[in-house]
Amino acid sequence: HNLLALGSDETLRSLAKADLQMPRDPKAKEQLGRRWIDAAKKQEPPGRFPCLLRGGDWLRSSLVGLIGLTKAEVEKALAMIDNTPKSELHATLPAQPMLVDGLGMELVLIPAGEFWMGAPEWDAAAAAHEKPQHQMQINRTFYLSVHEVTVGQFSEFVNATNYRTEAETTGKGGRGFEILNAEWAQRPIYSWRNTGFKQSPDYPVANVTWKDAHAFCEWLNKKERATYRLPTQAEWEYACRAGTLGPFGTAATLPEAAALGNIPDATAEARWPASWPTTNAFDGYAFCAPVGRFRLNALGLADMQGNLMECVEGVTPDEASTQQFVRGGTWCHVQWNTRVTQWFPPPPEMVNLHLGFRVVRERP
Repeated sequence: HNLLALGSDETLRSLAKADLQMPRDPKAKEQLGRRWIDAAKKQEPPGRFPCLLRGGDWLRSSLVGLIGLTKAEVEKALAMIDNTPKSELHATLPAQPMLVDGLGMELVLIPAGEFWMGAPEWDAAAAAHEKPQHQMQINRTFYLSVHEVTVGQFSEFVNATNYRTEAETTGKGGRGFEILNAEWAQRPIYSWRNTGFKQSPDYPVANVTWKDAHAFCEWLNKKERATYRLPTQAEWEYACRAGTLGPFGTAATLPEAAALGNIPDATAEARWPASWPTTNAFDGYAFCAPVGRFRLNALGLADMQGNLMECVEGVTPDEASTQQFVRGGTWCHVQWNTRVTQWFPPPPEMVNLHLGFRVVRERP
């Protein structure tokens, strides 16, 4: 969210606060859109494009029942957005080195640095445990997998070790989506092999637990002669933010967050009317999506804010803690879960078709 990365700009902070109030009156939407467009004219890259994008979103939203804004004015404002180079949105950070391991897993180097972790006091959508916002230091560079671990990669691990997941050994099974009644249920027939909807090797593996993720990392440690583990809370948020400060990370608005990850949108609404809240976007995926189908964030990471929630562990890399947390949005949960600061502690045995993981590879 490049808008608040400017920090000291009180105009942008005021507009961001107004955004979170989500006005419904067409006139209020129009006025907010105009204010964002006016603010954009005073910004330099990378701040201009997100301001234009927000203004355009509000102007589009206000078209129905609009008072005092002509179609020509709307089209002029939207043309201003369309003529802005999209590369400006990604001008905050340079490209980072990439590593491909023996499993074919792509990992990007995350530089050390400092960032503001957690939600600011004015973020009305944030839960109390997401506050206060505080400075956090990442002291060491590390590699983070570009994508969530896939079905194909997990399958190689299972084939090499004959490993059976907790969903397969407890007798309870995992969770699956039951298409006939548009509900999910826990049954023995469901596991990482079967989620109730079609999957291929390039889908993110789901219905796995922290124990399963640890077993996968231990296998990779031996196979690659390197140290693989789950990311910590701080590492995950730092990488997801990618140099930004706002609620949706690289995305300036919730609709734009739909371009960064698979979240509930019009595709899901068309398939399962009134099943869950959706956002005004259309990505073509009513269920989970294959990895890497959405735009990368500024660090070159995919699907940080959608598709599956992700397992993280501990708060900082220096903390010897096995406390577990869940991060990131999903293809079927309320869109506000897409917020960068959203997290919750799950039960240790949690197994879910909405839950997967990505891995850290430590540098020597």
